[in-house]
Amino acid sequence: MSEELSRRYPAVRVPAGELAHSEPTEDGFVTPRGVRFHRALVVGVLSGRYVDEEREFAVITVTDDTGSVDVFAFDECYEPARTLDKWRQIKVIGRPMEPREEGRPVALRAEVIRLTSYSEELFRRLEYELMAGGEVPTVEKPPTLDEAIEMVYKELLEREEETFSREELYEVIRSVVPLADEEFCEKIIKEMEERELLYPMDLPGGKRWSVIETGWGL
Repeated sequence: MSEELSRRYPAVRVPAGELAHSEPTEDGFVTPRGVRFHRALVVGVLSGRYVDEEREFAVITVTDDTGSVDVFAFDECYEPARTLDKWRQIKVIGRPMEPREEGRPVALRAEVIRLTSYSEELFRRLEYELMAGGEVPTVEKPPTLDEAIEMVYKELLEREEETFSREELYEVIRSVVPLADEEFCEKIIKEMEERELLYPMDLPGGKRWSVIETGWGL
């Protein structure tokens, strides 16, 4: 299908994990839950990136709580894919790419890449549930900052690591608050420092944090 013809179809909200495991059909693609689409809209965090500066293209990985999908970025999408900060919440619209080998995940060729918000992710998830024929899920109220800090602190203690990098802290935070964007992660880290639950250290390999086990700041 030509790009011009493909753009006539509306972009359908598809979770990252379901997009990656969609199947090509004679007329577009279909998700494991039976939603058909020609163009897809994915909302998630930018969790990985490969950049080829010589050929001016990038491959980014977009992750939500269903899984991950790779996004190929060329032309006007190359610059945002190359420069957006990792772990930011982003929105991608694009065309699915049929795998060259059987059993490989479906990827997306980007038409639009931009920053987005947690509230848009919730809205798009509700939209997809309705399209897939499921019941409208009860949207749980996001945890308060105090609740999130308590959950993150307990998870850090259970991991029994001596120190954590910034990316490792983000990973732990998102293990208990899956849709936490970079701003929320940074807010948790800063607050845990102020409550003396985390101790920052500037080491030769970069900044790391150790967990203070007294836990008086909870």
